[in-house]
Amino acid sequence: MRPSRPSATAGPPWWERVGQPRQASRRGYVFFVAVSGSLAALQLLVLPRALDRAEFAVVVLAVSVTQGLLAIGDLGLGLFASDTTRRQGTRRELRALVLAVAVSLSTLVAGVFALVAAVDRDVEGVLWSSLCIGALTALVLWPRAVRSLASTAAGDEVGTLHNNLLWQNAPKLGMVLLAVTTRSPLAALLAGLLGSVLAGRLVSPTRIPLVVSTRPPLGKWSVALGFKVTSFGLIWADSYVIAAVAGLEQAGQYQVVARTLTAVTYLYLPLLALAEAAFNAGNRRRWLRTVLLAGAVTGAIDGLMVLLLLRLAPRIWPSYEISPQVAWLLAGASFVAFVSAAAGTLLLITGRRTSVLCANIAGLTVMVALATALVPRFGASGAATGSLFGYGVAAAVQLSVIFAVARRDPGLFRSTDLLVGRAT
Repeated sequence: MRPSRPSATAGPPWWERVGQPRQASRRGYVFFVAVSGSLAALQLLVLPRALDRAEFAVVVLAVSVTQGLLAIGDLGLGLFASDTTRRQGTRRELRALVLAVAVSLSTLVAGVFALVAAVDRDVEGVLWSSLCIGALTALVLWPRAVRSLASTAAGDEVGTLHNNLLWQNAPKLGMVLLAVTTRSPLAALLAGLLGSVLAGRLVSPTRIPLVVSTRPPLGKWSVALGFKVTSFGLIWADSYVIAAVAGLEQAGQYQVVARTLTAVTYLYLPLLALAEAAFNAGNRRRWLRTVLLAGAVTGAIDGLMVLLLLRLAPRIWPSYEISPQVAWLLAGASFVAFVSAAAGTLLLITGRRTSVLCANIAGLTVMVALATALVPRFGASGAATGSLFGYGVAAAVQLSVIFAVARRDPGLFRSTDLLVGRAT
């Protein structure tokens, strides 16, 4: 039976009850970045010390399920719910549809993992149970994520930061505390799930309206979903290949380096957001300066983190062996991933979503093919090589599109203020 629409007298559902338009202060934004970065660093420092390599790999793979469902669980509908050209009422209905689809898909994935775990009770059974917990974590965080979408649509920056802080970080602290005290991956993940329950909210399906007057065109919907799937694949494909081909211990060893270098995204993503704002405002010079600054910061931090890893990792994680070759390959992949992110952001804001999708497909194909071919012979170095070349192909395709656009329309990349100055 189709859930009925709540009556008009019942008021908006929980995830739509947002505040008035408010601007976030610089202090609030710094607090958000500091808390998110600190919890991510704490998680990375503590979990490998408390768990062995295979257990750490299990936890990371479960976290990837949570991230994957939060990124893909809406099947791309979230992009249309954020479309400012649509009426607020339509966007509100689309957010309800986002929540219904995401909750349904998360429940389905959790059920499949639970069924497999019930059949396989060996080491793999622990893995499937952990993946089930990861899916349940996404299930209870989705209402909070949808409330963040509603706050953004209402122009409530304070509410957006508040809700993002909760749904992005709720599992981390409990996961770290339980990992230290119990040294059990399942206990750590269950603690993360409990924190997510406290930060999120379970929503009864009967309270989710499914009657949507307009739906995205199938072609645009396919591109939006493909973009989100391939973007997630580029982040995690190398990890999945090494876990499947070389085993959990090798995957755990690889993750210590890979997740450490991924932390640089906390620095360059805010800068890319500022660059996007400058581009939209017509200030192309500021856009270019900000992108170049982000690139310089990313390269410097990647190099510094590799040096620190090689020097300090034996003291921090004595049971892990850090390969210099793997570390430098992943540092290169991290920098090329920034180039791809910067180029992809520019293509997205200039309406070239299909180009980004094609670049992602090409990069993901190369990444999986190389990693699958090289991991059996070279282990973690093979996965890191696949990551480097996969991101490299994606970045190369995106940059070639940007240069082609620049040749056809040079004015697109000129500052508006400069054009006005010449005209006068």
